[in-house]
Amino acid sequence: MRRGQCVSTCGEGFYQGRHSCEGCHESCARCWGPTEKHCVACKDPLQVLRDGSCENSCGDGFYNRKGTCVACDQSCKSCGPNSPRCLSCTEKTVLHDGKCIAECPRGYYADATGRCKVCHDSCASCSGPSASHCTACVQPQALRQGHCLSSCGEGFYPDRGDCKACHASCQTCVGPEPSHCTQCRNPEAGLQAEQLSGAHIPSGECLSQCRAQFYLDSSGLCEACHQSCFKCLGKSPHNCTACRPSHVLLDGRCLSQCPEGYFNQEGSCTECHPTCRRCHGPLESDCTSCHPHVTVTNGKCKTSCKEEQFLNLVGYCAGEWNFLQSPWKLPGCCWGSSQQA
Repeated sequence: MRRGQCVSTCGEGFYQGRHSCEGCHESCARCWGPTEKHCVACKDPLQVLRDGSCENSCGDGFYNRKGTCVACDQSCKSCGPNSPRCLSCTEKTVLHDGKCIAECPRGYYADATGRCKVCHDSCASCSGPSASHCTACVQPQALRQGHCLSSCGEGFYPDRGDCKACHASCQTCVGPEPSHCTQCRNPEAGLQAEQLSGAHIPSGECLSQCRAQFYLDSSGLCEACHQSCFKCLGKSPHNCTACRPSHVLLDGRCLSQCPEGYFNQEGSCTECHPTCRRCHGPLESDCTSCHPHVTVTNGKCKTSCKEEQFLNLVGYCAGEWNFLQSPWKLPGCCWGSSQQA
């Protein structure tokens, strides 16, 4: 009832009490009760309705939807002013594309204000805007000290997208162990290859001296000696420097035994005294057999020829003229010995 009249609804500025239309609070254009918190529309068009009150702004956590403050998404600290898009976020969340999320998506980083910004285009993910702030890379690039590189470079190897340090002995490598080197840091070291890496590059350990049956070639690799050698200077069977215990060394070759005129001295063939055919040492008295028609006595090879004579092929002592005609001169024939054999 309004001023003694019966109406179907109370007009603007009034609300229906128990028995009559009562006036709204002065801030309300329409209301459902008498106080400033009972407004359903505001008298001032510049004000907004928030939880039944007419305010100058919606404040944090609300946005203005046609004059009424509507709560932002619970993840937002603030939003709007006229849309539900977040403008700032609560603690431990970051702002991305109008939403508050736990962390920035791949390809973005959180700046000092908690907003997700796009990474440098060289990064798959990052901690800042520049090319030196990468934290992950797009394959096949690998991460080294914040940069995405097509090659990790010397002293590093790629491991699941990260460049990791080689062992200190390696110049380049395929892994972290001393046996993963592909080049040696010390130019005097030899790479003792154990296997081929994925790119068919030999990898192994850097040694100050190649192992037995290997030699250091010009490329820095420990290459296998010829199978006849125990140690060597090259791959040829004539490049041996030491032999297995069952063989002896002569002029770079490993033989099953020393030939005539040589004896085995600690694994190497050393020449006998010229008077000996075979011997057990270098002295004239170390003979064990003599040339034809000469006998060995007390380790020495002696002939019955006089001084300036030699023993010819037939077995007779001959003079100097015949010696010049002879196809060979018996070693030891003319040492001035005139003793009888």
